[in-house]
Amino acid sequence: MKIPQLRNSTEFDARLLPNDHGAALIVTLGVISMLIILGLSFGISSVYSKKGVLLNRNKIKAKLFSNNIISKGYQFLSQEFADPNIEKNLFPSTNATSEISSPLRGPTFSSDPDWDGRYYWISDFENPNGHAVDRWGIDSALHVTFAQIDYTPSTSFANSLATDDTFGWIHIYDPSDEYVDVTDTPIVARLAYLIIDESGKVDPTAICGTDTESEESRIGSEVQEINLKNIISSSLAEKFQSTAVNNGGLLPDGNRWDSYYSIFKRFKEDNLTIWTDDNNREEVLESIFPFSYDIEAYFDGSNDKHRFDLARADWNDDTMTVEVLLSPANNFSSSQSSSGIPWLYYSDKSDALKQQIAANIIDYSDTNKEATTDYPTNDPPTYVGNEQVPYINEILFYSWTTSTNNRIYIRIYTELINIFDVSTGSGSVINVQATITSPNINSSTPATYTASTGSIGNISGQSYYGLSTIIYIPTSQPDWNGDIRNITLSDVKIRLTNTSGKIRDYVYLDTLPAYTLNRFSNNYLWIRFEADDPRQNLNVSDWQLINSWSTTLAHTWYSLNSICNPNPGGDKDLEAGVVNPWDVSTAYIRNNTMNTLWELGAIHRGSTWETINLSTYENVVIQQAASTGFGDYNEGDANILSQVKLNSTTTTTGRININTYNENVLKGLLYDIKIGCSYKNPTTGSGLITLGEGSGDTDPIIMINEILTNNGVFSGDPFRFRGQIATIASLSNGTTVTNQTKDSAKEEIIGKIANLLTVRQNYFSVIAVSQVVQDKISNYGGGVRGRFDSDVDKILAEKKILAIYYRDALKNEFDLVLFEYLDE
Repeated sequence: MKIPQLRNSTEFDARLLPNDHGAALIVTLGVISMLIILGLSFGISSVYSKKGVLLNRNKIKAKLFSNNIISKGYQFLSQEFADPNIEKNLFPSTNATSEISSPLRGPTFSSDPDWDGRYYWISDFENPNGHAVDRWGIDSALHVTFAQIDYTPSTSFANSLATDDTFGWIHIYDPSDEYVDVTDTPIVARLAYLIIDESGKVDPTAICGTDTESEESRIGSEVQEINLKNIISSSLAEKFQSTAVNNGGLLPDGNRWDSYYSIFKRFKEDNLTIWTDDNNREEVLESIFPFSYDIEAYFDGSNDKHRFDLARADWNDDTMTVEVLLSPANNFSSSQSSSGIPWLYYSDKSDALKQQIAANIIDYSDTNKEATTDYPTNDPPTYVGNEQVPYINEILFYSWTTSTNNRIYIRIYTELINIFDVSTGSGSVINVQATITSPNINSSTPATYTASTGSIGNISGQSYYGLSTIIYIPTSQPDWNGDIRNITLSDVKIRLTNTSGKIRDYVYLDTLPAYTLNRFSNNYLWIRFEADDPRQNLNVSDWQLINSWSTTLAHTWYSLNSICNPNPGGDKDLEAGVVNPWDVSTAYIRNNTMNTLWELGAIHRGSTWETINLSTYENVVIQQAASTGFGDYNEGDANILSQVKLNSTTTTTGRININTYNENVLKGLLYDIKIGCSYKNPTTGSGLITLGEGSGDTDPIIMINEILTNNGVFSGDPFRFRGQIATIASLSNGTTVTNQTKDSAKEEIIGKIANLLTVRQNYFSVIAVSQVVQDKISNYGGGVRGRFDSDVDKILAEKKILAIYYRDALKNEFDLVLFEYLDE
């Protein structure tokens, strides 16, 4: 028997024992499980990645579609106002009831209280496949909040427009050609837009540049004078101020309110209870909008034209001439360009009259007392501007002769009048020149004689001053037989100059009636001339012969001229109760740049008792505006208000569109204007436009209602020129402000608001919503493909955009000023 050999303990036995097979199976299954888990992981990741890709793709689609609906909103706006022959296209709310595309909705809908004071459009339903109107969910889709404050209350759409079949979603269908039957083409997206008219509101940043208690500075030079407290409640108004102006203001210094979101966010952070009352939100949304861009130009029907800067600094320069003012306005550009005043340039009146008015404007605004004139190039001059100097008011010629010295004496008396309330100072000189002829003098050879006074002393305000010069004419002829016959004075020139010979006032009388003196009788002969309006005394026609050569002396020395009538009535300045020339309300020359457009009414118009008539507007059609200048006084001169400004900039903010339908905005425009003021002190007056709290106060409700009745909101057509504000009769006719019995008072309100007005800026907020849709096949869940079924079809993605458009109403041109995604 063979005994088996024992193995070495270090040798390995490759054979498995029966129990070893279970362990191998477990290892194998573990490996397989790991592979399965790994595969499932990749599969799930792939599924989610695919879903993510689809979701992102749908979001991208929604964004692209939202851009498309913004374009549709812009297209709607541009077409809505495209026809320039429809006057109501100038301002959105004025076509609210006209049959132009879709009607505006808003303030006139009593069932729409959340939109009181705001107009809006909603996209018209579009479904080319003929299915029923789709409005499902449009109210919530167009619902937007800023800092959790309702900007577009959704319940308003749902309640007031539930039965209106004109608005709804715009359907976008699959553009592929695989669907033979168009009724079976699936919807791929729904689009909707909401356009909100923001026009005619106030820009809080532009207005709140100064303290809210601004009535002391209401002269109409800048919009900061407007008190925001007169538009919205005081507690809200103070919050809009900068921290530099008001410690409670919420606007950081140097910043501006740039959106509703910034307004609501700051207000909410400041006081969580301020928005608990919806009236606060409605006050802001109805009257406040944080954009107000405008250009300093007017539109002549073809081009924008520069306004002439009345507050310029070069009035004293030699380059500032009447020719500058008597030139057409240049086309507007972003850089300031020299420009004239078309109101002067295009007038069909004489060149001399246009030059006289231009010279008066220059001499009102420069700081010297040297009249703007074409003397000595022309002598007599064509024009002599009105300076703050005494004017030659009455002239007497006194002639006699004696047998002892063989001379003719001619003494010329001139009465000066200072119509201003300040002294004119010393340093004036009277120079007289005349050509004298007679058959008995110097063999009938005409001779020119001159004489002058010494320096005239100071002439106190509102007073007369008389002085004389004397001309000695040698008459040593031996054969007179006692008479010096047919003495004639011609080419008579009387100049008021400074000591350097610079013209201050000038009178030309041409040829006086002839007279005869007796050498031996020592008789004295007088002749006298008077001016009616001392500001208009240059020309022969400005003087009236009162007494021809007579031995009887008659005059109105140091008293009112017999022909002087400072309140003639008719087509002249209204100056009720005025007696003396210095009592007229327009007897003022600043001798500096104008502070307010109201001062234009103090500029003399080159005819007796006429100054620029700001209380009447000459109606012209837009096509004629470029070539229409001033006409007769009764036709009005308020057209000039559109062509001038009080700054050197080319752009501005904060101007109020006078076509507004917002009563509160008009209150802000008018409240706190001091009335019964003087040009010299335009903020010190006897009354105030306010709610009528005192005996001198005036409630402007009549004026506001008349503006709304005439600016196209209730009737009439929107204004195309800001000068048309003068067509609002209650601003000037004494029905509201009862003391408007003088010319300056008639023009005060108009002149103090004109520079704060615009007619061109419109703003629109456009909210655009796009939804990517999964449109199920027909009969799936009872739905129909091509029709949106709210209980079957799915919204795969949604995108909201806010865009703000500026519209130049005069040219119907649009600029996109803000674009943002509301859900990012």
